[in-house]
Amino acid sequence: MACNQGVGTGILGNLAGCTLVYGHTGAPALFKWLPGPESALVAGRLFYMLSWFSLGACVLLFAMAWLDDGRLARQSGYLALGLVAGSALLELVWVFPLMKTMRADMALLAGDALAAKRASFGTLHAVSTVLYAIKMIAVLYFGLVRYRVKAV
Repeated sequence: MACNQGVGTGILGNLAGCTLVYGHTGAPALFKWLPGPESALVAGRLFYMLSWFSLGACVLLFAMAWLDDGRLARQSGYLALGLVAGSALLELVWVFPLMKTMRADMALLAGDALAAKRASFGTLHAVSTVLYAIKMIAVLYFGLVRYRVKAV
C-alpha cells in the first residue's frame, strides 16, 4: 500500500511540522510582536485549531495503518499515536474550555482574587504545556517507529 504510506507520511509531516514550528516559533513570535491580550487570544485560537488537526490526523493515521498491515495493537508506535490523540482530546474537552472560563472570570476580578485566579491560570497553562510537549514527542516517535527510520 505505497499510496497509503505516501499519504500517511504527508499527514504525519504536516502534523509534526505544525506542532513543532508553531510551538517553538509561532507562539513566541506572537507574544514578542503583538500586545499581551491580542497575542494570547491568537495563540489560544491557533492551539485550539492545532488540537483539532491533531485529533483528525490521528484518526486518519490509525485508519490507514490498520488498512495497511492490520497490526495496530502490536506496535509501540501506535501507543504514541494514542497519546497524541488523547492529549489533543484532553486539551479540547478540559484545558481550552477551562482557560476560556478563567479568562472571562479574570476580566471581572481585581486585587487578591485576580492574583489567585492568575495563579490558577498559570498552573493550567503549565498543564497545557506538558500536554503539548507529550504531543510533540509522541508525534516524532510515531513517525520514527511507523516508517522504520533507522539511526545512522
